[in-house]
Amino acid sequence: MKKAIFAIMVLSASLTSCKQSRDGNGTHAEEPARHDNEIVFDRHKAESAGLEYETVRKHPFKQVIAATGRLYAAPGKTKTVVAPVQGVVAFAESIAEGSHVEAGEKLFSISSGNLQDGDPVEKAGIEYETARKQYERAKKLAEDDIISQSEMEAAAYRFQNAKMAYKALGSDGDGAMVNSPCTGDLSRISINDGDFVSMGQTLATVTDNRRIRLVAQVPARFASDIDNLSGAKFKASHSESVYDSGNLDGEIIAISKNLENSPYLTATLETDNPGNLMPGSFAEIWLYTGKADETISLPYSAIMEEQGTYSVFVQVDEDCYKKKNVVLGGNDGERVEILDGLAEGDKVVTDGGIHLKLAASAGVIPGHTHNH
Repeated sequence: MKKAIFAIMVLSASLTSCKQSRDGNGTHAEEPARHDNEIVFDRHKAESAGLEYETVRKHPFKQVIAATGRLYAAPGKTKTVVAPVQGVVAFAESIAEGSHVEAGEKLFSISSGNLQDGDPVEKAGIEYETARKQYERAKKLAEDDIISQSEMEAAAYRFQNAKMAYKALGSDGDGAMVNSPCTGDLSRISINDGDFVSMGQTLATVTDNRRIRLVAQVPARFASDIDNLSGAKFKASHSESVYDSGNLDGEIIAISKNLENSPYLTATLETDNPGNLMPGSFAEIWLYTGKADETISLPYSAIMEEQGTYSVFVQVDEDCYKKKNVVLGGNDGERVEILDGLAEGDKVVTDGGIHLKLAASAGVIPGHTHNH
């Protein structure tokens, strides 16, 4: 009798896995949601939870070297702004360190009206007007052969020099204007509003961040691999986005194997700036080396970790999921190689797996109709 009861209990337990029970009227009833790592989670709940999937296929996966590094402005992209005259500096409206500025945009004005030697802008204006009148008079005299051609050319030379000097100083009524030499960001302002500055003194630096350099610190044990460098993925410390140098017109600038001052090799790449990368930021970097191998990989969002064990959720049918442990390989910052635990054709949950994990912990979720 005891043996018969035990056999019935075993059979009953085997039918509860991902199988919905029915009452006497054929309607669905709730039962345990978990059996042998399986979880019942009907399609309505899956849609509400925003579950996303990927069918496992082998794809090219590039081998990478994980490294750390830093972002820098590309050389030649930082311009220094200096005072064209001495005087008291005044900031233009809406100008502050970090401001984005356009080429030719007004940054400062410098007033020299109270200086003992007079206002340089006013002086330059007087010299310009004087040279212009002398040049126009010289042209007429040269046409009548009253002065020589060389005398007329000397007057033209003085006029052009005075014109350039006056335009270089510029004036908006408040003094000499100081404009941005390029489009970029005001990376540093060296003076305060109201300071007295000397001619040639540094006022600010403007950095054109449309191109950016990535300098990776590579452990010396990868000296032979780094020769095959073909590009990189990277993520700045201030952003969650992962960028691929291949999509940003990237190029390899240099590979240094000098270990005199550091235990690391350096690899320098230059790419376009997608718009939010800031020079000086630290970065995680994945350097592409060697050819791409055909292998199984998944996005990081698919991987669940628990006490050092990694797993994913595989959809068995539209209302049933199974937890599978996996062995991880290398990664490229966005995807991770799966060495064991999955087969081609498995449909893996890539986003929203936390809801399945919570459902498994809760232990009671509405069942469904599949029997396997």
